[in-house]
Amino acid sequence: MARYTLFIFLTFLSTTQISCKPYKSHKKEVFERDMRLTAEQQDALFSSKKNIKRNVILDQYLWPSTTKDGQHIVEVPYQFASNVKSSVKDTFKKVVNAFNRLSCIRLVPRKGDEDCLLIESENTDCDSWVGHVGGEQPVNLGYGCQTVGHGIHEVLHAVGFYHEQSRPDRDDFVKIYWENIQEGFEDEFRKYSSNEGRTGSALRKIPYDTHSIMHYINTAFSKNGGRTIEDIQDPSENVGQLHFFSANDLFKLNTVYDCSEDYRHAKTYKIIVETSNDWWSGTDARVFVEVFKIQSGARTDSGEIELKEGQFESGDVDVEMLLLPDLTPIGEIIVWHSNEGMGASWKLYKVVIEDTKTHQRYTFIYDGWFEGDASENRKILKPN
Repeated sequence: MARYTLFIFLTFLSTTQISCKPYKSHKKEVFERDMRLTAEQQDALFSSKKNIKRNVILDQYLWPSTTKDGQHIVEVPYQFASNVKSSVKDTFKKVVNAFNRLSCIRLVPRKGDEDCLLIESENTDCDSWVGHVGGEQPVNLGYGCQTVGHGIHEVLHAVGFYHEQSRPDRDDFVKIYWENIQEGFEDEFRKYSSNEGRTGSALRKIPYDTHSIMHYINTAFSKNGGRTIEDIQDPSENVGQLHFFSANDLFKLNTVYDCSEDYRHAKTYKIIVETSNDWWSGTDARVFVEVFKIQSGARTDSGEIELKEGQFESGDVDVEMLLLPDLTPIGEIIVWHSNEGMGASWKLYKVVIEDTKTHQRYTFIYDGWFEGDASENRKILKPN
């Protein structure tokens, strides 16, 4: 549930250029379970000192932007530690796809960059530096944190997000049950200091988002199973989640990094894929789609989206809900498959994409086979 207020909690870290090796200038201290903070960040967020220029400190923390092919983007290089398993790499690549598809953040494999994210998988820890500290900064996805949701959460820390429920205005929206919090963990629920009503960037009208992937769940750090945090307006509402971006997570990310308007207005689209009912029409292969908005000669795309595996049997109508940039009106789609597996060939009848906000539907009829190498079977479809 999102309600409007006047704070935003995206902060950033300096762009100091050093060699891409472990960043050892700061002692590793973990706050609120998974945030590594520099000494100046700690002062800016938690100190009661009056002479701290909090906004100056916090506003300097930003991954640098660039322009490529006329697009404003923010490249964040990453590399995997040598001991990271292939399963963790596969999961993180889905995190990469989500950021690259839904924002102007571009997570890219490191190619000699001095600054990068080092994706680790150590012990049971899940943690990251908050923002751009420079050098090879670890993002750890330990055992129990190796999901897409955990990966998105930690990378959001790495690009400047703090926890939503620690905003100084949080008591306007949620209630903390201190009596249910485990002894010694009370600091996990402290609020950040504010400076004349601001923390981080200039005042922006940004919702407090109880559905944010950066928000604690109802029973976080509970000693008895009872709620430690509750939505004031609707106490029955579940708060927090570790599944995927909320719409407001994306709005904040794309606003602060000055991404294009298309990225700032995310929408939920229903994608309906109807496989032909002819004999042997189904496939075991992986199926992909890319959606394009074409307006006044300008093109905006969704990025490459892999649809759910294990679907697409003969005669099936498979439905998937996807959060995408605003791509209405949809001008074309590209569909392809990996041509892998025993039953690789696939006969697609049609694809229907619905804008769930306006209920406008776009129908793409193909009624043909996908065969051969993936590079050869990309089909460009126009709405009928």
